[in-house]
Amino acid sequence: MDTPRNKAGLRAARRAVMNLCAAAVLATISVGGARTVAAQDPNWSVNPNEFAATMSVTSVAVLSGDEVVDENDELAAFVNGQVRGVVKPIDVGGRRYFFLTVFGQFDGERVSFRMHRAADNSVYDVFEMTTFRPDLILGTTATPFLLTVDSITGVEEELASTATLAENYPEPVLDRTTIGYSLSAAAHARLEVFNVLGQRVRVLVDAVLPAGSYEADFIRGSLPPGLYVYRFVSPGVRITRTMVLAQ
Repeated sequence: MDTPRNKAGLRAARRAVMNLCAAAVLATISVGGARTVAAQDPNWSVNPNEFAATMSVTSVAVLSGDEVVDENDELAAFVNGQVRGVVKPIDVGGRRYFFLTVFGQFDGERVSFRMHRAADNSVYDVFEMTTFRPDLILGTTATPFLLTVDSITGVEEELASTATLAENYPEPVLDRTTIGYSLSAAAHARLEVFNVLGQRVRVLVDAVLPAGSYEADFIRGSLPPGLYVYRFVSPGVRITRTMVLAQ
């Protein structure tokens, strides 16, 4: 396990930029819950002919601790506010999965998600995000990509002010990369890394820390190339981002 540590000097400038980037993301998505963004049928659609590549996401969605089971709900993927895929759940063996095709133009586009709940005809943000990689298969029915859609409203500003998680740098990862994060008050913090099958491959931080800005080094070791997910968890906060290990 890497020892969390404060950085100084030249690294402080880069850390400040990384934290500002994370704060900008956290201002528009929920951390630990989702905000209502519409109270109507969104009529989402996408034209596949406009895009050069696709990736596949097999996911389940969790709402207030329970998996989504309404066959009329919809999950949509977005890049910069543009719909890049939409699908309704399909029952497989008594569990409802979203088999979502995400359309993209460029490798590395940031993909966010929204959920339309038929029960209240409202749209909710999902705080998990991923990175578009042509031909990537993210998740399986055995280990689906988990999307959390808590219908908690009015909390994102408070939660976003308690912690941030920056994008790793450098990206893609050759031998090692650095992940910046911060806490506005003393709290237990845990930073973990998972492969696309949902298997934990590293625990970078697991400690009670005072308020401040930190960086953790991820050392690749023998891990194979591909997409990985890193997740920061603290009381009332859970933030997930992705990184790519290069060939």
